[in-house]
This record gives sequence, C-alpha cells and structure tokens, in this order.
Amino acid sequence: MIENDVDIGNIASVNFGIALRSNGNLYFVPTDAGLKDALKEMIAGTVAALNAAQGDWQAYDISEDYGRRRRVYCSRDNEYMAVFSTLFDAGSLDDLTNLPDHVHDIEYYFTEITDNQNRRMVGVRKATQFKGTVKAKNRLVRMTNDTLSIIEDTVFKLDNEFDVLVTDANVYILNDTQMQQARGYYISCGGNSHR
Repeated sequence: MIENDVDIGNIASVNFGIALRSNGNLYFVPTDAGLKDALKEMIAGTVAALNAAQGDWQAYDISEDYGRRRRVYCSRDNEYMAVFSTLFDAGSLDDLTNLPDHVHDIEYYFTEITDNQNRRMVGVRKATQFKGTVKAKNRLVRMTNDTLSIIEDTVFKLDNEFDVLVTDANVYILNDTQMQQARGYYISCGGNSHR
C-alpha cells in the first residue's frame, strides 16, 4: 500500500525541518549529503517496520489501543490528521540557520522527500532523542587515532524510524503514542503549526 505512494528507492530530494513548540512555526534546516543519506535510511527503515508488522492494513480508529505495532493508516483529509496534512501542505519554508539556539524549543523534526516522479512523503518524529544528546555536551567522546577525545560541538541524535509517514493520500502510523503527542502539540498551538 505505502509503496504505491512514493518510490523510496528513487529519491530526488531530501529536506530536513523542525517545528518549534513556542510558536508552532516550521523551518527547514540546511543539511549536508551525509545527513540526507541518513534521513533516506530513516524513511526506508520506517517503511520496512510498517511492512514487517503482521496483518493487513487497518484504518486508524481513535478509540483503538495500539499497544503493539500494526499496519495502521488514516486518510490525510481526516480532521484528526490535520497537523500532518498541514505539514505536508506547508511547501517552501524559511531556513533556520541557528538551530543550537532553539534546541530546547523543538517539538518534533521532520523529513520531506520527493521521488523522481515528484511524489512526496514526509516523515515526522517526536524530538526526544534528537535533543537528548545536547544535554551531554562535553560528556560525549569520539575515538581518533586510538585516543578518546571530548566532542565539544553541539551533537544531535537521529532516531532509527519516524513515528508517522505522510503522503498525498494517507498518514501511516508507526508509533501511535508519539503521533498523538504531535497532534496534541498542534492543538495546543491553536492549529497554527505553520511557518
């Protein structure tokens, strides 16, 4: 089902963005080729996790308890999925070049991919682990020439998978709890999650 929405094997462009908690604004963040490759892997890993879930695709039911992973989707035009539909439709966003100044204000991060047929997919992830390593500044180390040394730069950590994937037609839900938290964030911002 999800494979018909975008060709993750032929990705033509990748954008990375964040949503700020304080004002609901969305921004793209400049990235290099290595990060773009990692984000492609995250998208592919999320699709693989959805496809590995047992059973057929099920329409999302707000009253259902999704304790274990299932193949769950919801139409993007469903009112309950408004935050993800708004994000998908956001289009061009301003760049945020001073990300370290906004670390503690990041609610979630997202990746927008476009395939070679101009079909788009947006992966969304609650920014818990992403921000977690910032607190470990001057406590993270790297091995260089058989010697451990402190990493003095601000470091972020990407997750292995996105919580949801949004396409033109559907929202595919991998992690229901995090999806509901992102949706709750949108409602607390008065539905103003845009740039």
